[in-house]
Amino acid sequence: MPFKFIAALGQRQFRLLCRETQVVFQDPFSSHSPRLSVFQIVEEGLKVRRLAASVAGRRHLIETALVEVGLDPEAAERYPHEFSGGQRQRGAIARHSS
Repeated sequence: MPFKFIAALGQRQFRLLCRETQVVFQDPFSSHSPRLSVFQIVEEGLKVRRLAASVAGRRHLIETALVEVGLDPEAAERYPHEFSGGQRQRGAIARHSS
């Protein structure tokens, strides 16, 4: 039972686990803010985890994450409504993998 494993973790181990696991919501149509571009959506995760202090560094990580999930890096400036459901899911995965 994975929940027993998680409950038995100390605070430090739990934080490390949280860094390695993320929630990707099943509904790709309501899991992104329609007011943010894909760049901003993925960048949010980088800022929260304090990765890549510069915009250029974040842009590089975002483009790399988009390529890893099968999206064109140029898609970073597009908004969620411009993507299919599968592309939105990949954007959510990119947000959590970056």
